Amino acid sequence: MYQNITLPNWLKAYLPPTLSYMQDITLLVLEDNEIDQIQIEMMLNAEISTTYKYRVLAWCTSLEELILALETHQPDLILSDIFIEGKPEGLKLLKSLKNSTIPIVMMTSSSELSVYQEVMHYKRLHYLAKPLNKFTLHSALEKTLEEYLQAKHYKVLDRQFIYLSHKTGYTERVNFRDIVYIEAEGNYAQFFTRERKYVLKKSLARLLEEDLDGSFLRLHNKFVINNLHVLKITDNSVILTGEIELPIGKSFRKEVHAYFK
Repeated sequence: MYQNITLPNWLKAYLPPTLSYMQDITLLVLEDNEIDQIQIEMMLNAEISTTYKYRVLAWCTSLEELILALETHQPDLILSDIFIEGKPEGLKLLKSLKNSTIPIVMMTSSSELSVYQEVMHYKRLHYLAKPLNKFTLHSALEKTLEEYLQAKHYKVLDRQFIYLSHKTGYTERVNFRDIVYIEAEGNYAQFFTRERKYVLKKSLARLLEEDLDGSFLRLHNKFVINNLHVLKITDNSVILTGEIELPIGKSFRKEVHAYFK
């Protein structure tokens, strides 16, 4: 994924125009209409973008096919119709991938406001109305990728929040200061505030590297804490807001105690 990326896009504006940084972007497409498939492929192959080249890894005609394709492919982006065979499979897709970081662009011929509103509840994404236009398609894909890359390269020192999924299925903006601790649970990370629990499909190591700021510290294979909520520290554990006691792993003790000196 993003094999050719060596610099964030905002920095490329300062580079000489003779240098080319075309990026190979891979997609999974959920679309059951054969004519629309052909039109989309022609639009993707149109030489419009000066930044991205698009390549479809798999054309899926059902939600089951797309979920199966995700087991063997790691796309940079998903392009999905909302209605497949008259059923809102695109909404089911958003529900099933609510903890995923893969950017999604939705498209539909429906003009119903309720459909648009429900889509926007699940994820911050771009929404295309059919029939598609090659320029609006490229624009939506490029904006989606730029937003994703900007967030990925964004310095967390300047960003004091993260988007997380609640059990309701909705994504919420959660301020760093409100997070008490994070617990690893399989492939997921569970975020605990005073009032709520959130979840994100990401390892603790990647969270610390890509998303969190210096107020977060790993003290165990399973736990990351927010030092703003530390009430007391002992040789083997820490006490957090709410009288929550978490163990300090043996391999982390030296680093943890040095951090709080």
